[in-house]
Amino acid sequence: AVMLAALFSPILDRIRPRYRERRDLLLESLAEATPRGMSWWTPAGGFFVWCRLPIEVDRSVLAARAAETGVSFMPGWACCPEDPGESFLRLNFSYPAEADLAAGGTRLLDAVRAACRRSRRPARGKLGTPPIV
Repeated sequence: AVMLAALFSPILDRIRPRYRERRDLLLESLAEATPRGMSWWTPAGGFFVWCRLPIEVDRSVLAARAAETGVSFMPGWACCPEDPGESFLRLNFSYPAEADLAAGGTRLLDAVRAACRRSRRPARGKLGTPPIV
């Protein structure tokens, strides 16, 4: 184990700052215009940012809108042996090109806003079913 640590330590010292920069690019794009009710955790390690979606997000609409703009993510339930709930998603910052991270974060937020269910209250004066007679 000591020999492996000595072998990999210089490599890790070189790549950690690069991944930190990539993580920060994604987080900065999310912070610019976060929809109300959305949050995320800043990872201390690893290659993913976990996000909690607003409760009113329609996940099927979100997946379609994100795909239309070239953004992909993993739903939280697909990444955990224990169910993290339907409101989580996982974003990878290790693979996309740096130029795509900020734009992808912005496009994801647009998709989240578009997927928020609107109030289904009837329009004023249109309450109930009209009488038959």
